[in-house]
Amino acid sequence: MKRSLLIVLAMFFAATLFVAQAQAKLPTSSDELEEQISKQAKTPEGVVHLFMDGIFLYSESETRALGRQALKAVLFNLPSDWESNQAYQRFIKRIKKETHIFRSYCKGTSAANNYKVDLNKCELTIVKVKKDGDKYRVVSLKSTGADSARSITLQQDDKGQWKVSTFSSIYLGVKK
Repeated sequence: MKRSLLIVLAMFFAATLFVAQAQAKLPTSSDELEEQISKQAKTPEGVVHLFMDGIFLYSESETRALGRQALKAVLFNLPSDWESNQAYQRFIKRIKKETHIFRSYCKGTSAANNYKVDLNKCELTIVKVKKDGDKYRVVSLKSTGADSARSITLQQDDKGQWKVSTFSSIYLGVKK
């Protein structure tokens, strides 16, 4: 009996330490993006990856249009004027001018290496996905420049796809 209890406790402890990791290559065309959306928007983890891909694409002027398309696809109730909407200006400024904040979510980056990473090999560390009602999930994402994970709230739409609904902690500053 004691041995069974110890095994169950050990398994529980190991499960609480489990960290989900995934990696995906950035899409290079609208077709690739649409294919990734159709596959990944079905899970909270997949949408977080699409969201970060959208941010990385939007951060570069050469890929901004594709990044815009990705962000429109994964953000819940994004207004059509979001790029000129005052509510999104800090987010946009951070994407364009402080990209190291977003690169800090890629495994292996640090303040010491100025958060340098090959974005096509960016591996995110999802620490936890917490159910918050039937149609909501809170995803905790590790930043190498922060002492604790940062949260993104997702909402499931009528089609069963997950969308990012709250994400302001994702663009807070990081260690320099």
